[in-house]
Amino acid sequence: MPTTSPLLTSRQQQLWSSVLCVLLSACGGGSGGEAAPPPPGLGAPAPAPVSDAAAPMVSASVNVGSDTVTFTATAADNVGVTEVVFLMDGDALQGTISTNPNEGTFSLPISINVIADGTHSVVARARDAAGNSKDSSAVSFVVQRSTTPPEPRTVTASVDGNFGLVRFSAVKNIVDVHRVDFLVDGQSVGLSRGADGDVQFLAFDVRGLADGRHSVVARVRTRDANGIDENVDSAPVAFDLDSGAGIGEVESNDEPGLAMAVADNVRQIVGQTEVSESASGTFPLPHSDYYRLNLPAQTSLRVDMRTNGYQFIGLSLTDAAGNSLANSTPAAVKSVTYTSGDSPQEIYIRVTPGPARLDDVDSKYLLLLSRT
Repeated sequence: MPTTSPLLTSRQQQLWSSVLCVLLSACGGGSGGEAAPPPPGLGAPAPAPVSDAAAPMVSASVNVGSDTVTFTATAADNVGVTEVVFLMDGDALQGTISTNPNEGTFSLPISINVIADGTHSVVARARDAAGNSKDSSAVSFVVQRSTTPPEPRTVTASVDGNFGLVRFSAVKNIVDVHRVDFLVDGQSVGLSRGADGDVQFLAFDVRGLADGRHSVVARVRTRDANGIDENVDSAPVAFDLDSGAGIGEVESNDEPGLAMAVADNVRQIVGQTEVSESASGTFPLPHSDYYRLNLPAQTSLRVDMRTNGYQFIGLSLTDAAGNSLANSTPAAVKSVTYTSGDSPQEIYIRVTPGPARLDDVDSKYLLLLSRT
């Protein structure tokens, strides 16, 4: 006897499913007339977020200073700029970028010492919150740290005179000067004792040197770039001495009547001022030197005085009674000039020290006479 299977054939299952669907539709789906919600994932899709496809606007500029190169970007975006990167010659620069929200600027200072000399280019890259980015146009700039080498430090010496007190001078382009020394024939003869403008000078008594050719060097004591003491020497300057080119003072005479006579052919006189103590020893007594010469009619006499103690030694011309005819001004080189009248005239040169006692160097002087 054949066996009946409890299972429905596939054809029967399809038939019963169709019947059930008709019945459910007629009954309102079996849930009181309300349609059943669709299964999950089969409803309408959620609206997609609005996308930001606009890249920032950005421009770059460069300022090259003596110590720092500053890169600046100006950037703006419809949502907001979140990052700016500077790329120099294609490589991103590292450093702290400062921002100015009000102006929309981003600045990055870099030491000029880390950038090679030459021409470079920089691009500013701006990025917004949506990940959009844009590069600025490239900006070229030049770094030139190498400058013209500083002028070499130099000293130039000069010599004026051949008798008595010879003036050694030094002109230098050195600012940090500790002292200026003068060397004659390789031996130091003294430091500069004064300045005439930018010129350092020493009036040196050459009567201890032999006649003939000598040389002088001006030596400036200074510091090098590392702060170490060093000497800068001038080139040697040759000069000749002639002990017969002038006369020397005999002694202080204090009054015209005891003046030392000077011949018409004398052009140089070397002397030394004297200041003694009073009998009581309570105050100094300066002594004047007088020199007498005859000045022809309608002749001008000019007397220049060379000395280290120019601040303390006076120079003037007087008549036989001691009346002043001309006085010098306090300068490094003192000078007086006088012109005689229609008759020959006896003129006296007077050298007067101040009340202070001067040392052996500052108390000496040289008179240079010229007649025209």
